Amino acid sequence: MPALSQKFVPMSDFQAYVFVLALCPLLLVGPQTTVLPRTCAEQDSAVGTVCTLQCAAGYSLSSVIESSVALTCLQTGLWDRDVVACIAEVF
Repeated sequence: MPALSQKFVPMSDFQAYVFVLALCPLLLVGPQTTVLPRTCAEQDSAVGTVCTLQCAAGYSLSSVIESSVALTCLQTGLWDRDVVACIAEVF
């Protein structure tokens, strides 16, 4: 069996890596808005998480003429679009 050798490496030869886990803030919405999955409104979301906001009947999103919108958590820790509110539809 060959002899095992040990090599001691000075600390200056090591590089330290620091990883910062980016999280997007939990989504705060009004009572007329449903968030799916629900965890998006209960805790911060990991990068890549897709959350959907859906408005109750008679409401639509304030920035688009739709009743739902998907948001994606970016590596920056920000959502890819503004969180919008559901507002009452006026006929």
